[in-house]
Amino acid sequence: MRSRGDEERVEAARRIGEARLRSGETLKKLDMPFCKKLEPIECQCLLCGGTMLADRWQAGENIRTLSTCPACLEKADEIQRQKAGAEYMEEIANRREGYREKCGILPKFQPVRFESYKTEGLAIQLVKALKKARDYADSFPVETVGVGYKSLVLFSESSWGVGKTHLACSIGHRVLDLWQGKPGLCPVRFISEPQLFMDITGTYNYSQDERATKPSETDIIRRMITVPLLILDDVGKRKPADPRFVQRVLFSIIDGRYNYNRPIVMTANLNPEGLARYLGGGDSDEAILDRLIGMCGGGFTRMDGQSKRRLAK
Repeated sequence: MRSRGDEERVEAARRIGEARLRSGETLKKLDMPFCKKLEPIECQCLLCGGTMLADRWQAGENIRTLSTCPACLEKADEIQRQKAGAEYMEEIANRREGYREKCGILPKFQPVRFESYKTEGLAIQLVKALKKARDYADSFPVETVGVGYKSLVLFSESSWGVGKTHLACSIGHRVLDLWQGKPGLCPVRFISEPQLFMDITGTYNYSQDERATKPSETDIIRRMITVPLLILDDVGKRKPADPRFVQRVLFSIIDGRYNYNRPIVMTANLNPEGLARYLGGGDSDEAILDRLIGMCGGGFTRMDGQSKRRLAK
């Protein structure tokens, strides 16, 4: 909705635009060969009423007088620049909100922000996790769409409801807030592990016609790899019916983002040892876990403490 000030600026720009048209400003700028410049005459500025020497131009039998003073013309240019800037920022804000709605963050977590993560009564470990997540988001290099930026894993080993998803979604919102409107791919993709697996297994039941129009498993994994910031929530929350399927999909995504030098934010209810087993690593092979630790810059962020859900009651 336009404010009164916006309406006044638009009206002023309209009036000045009409004055430019009446005064022959267009003819002056075009400087067409058949336009002859005449001797200036003294007149009043159409906008401010001040006395000025007005340029005159003749095209055939038509004579146009530039009867808007330089100060008013400069003001007109400034108003137009401000209007263009305001319209551009409004366009970016609308595009940002559109991305916010389709990036995968569920309606329940659309309102959450770092500021709404209440720390009163929480363990110091959770307060530190909040700071780390906020610093991570504030430093996200949107100008390079995250290329080369570190990853972040938030995990709790024996606690539920400590706010891992809240912080992960807050990171997504902050990155979208920092994004300056570069067209193309949505800069954030949020998805829970159960939803990811559901999307992939759903492709196995496509009809022949659906295979031609709907994303395949390869398409889904490619999207998870190429998005500037992937937020993968609730890793290891459910015991998998087919561990090999889980390991294949997660390896493909983590390895792909590692090779493309793109960050991942992950939440899990598994400690590093449990996550290693879940990802397919063991005593003889922990390559994928080592890769993930390396992407995080050397370690994961623990979030054990009191349940925020119970404290809220």
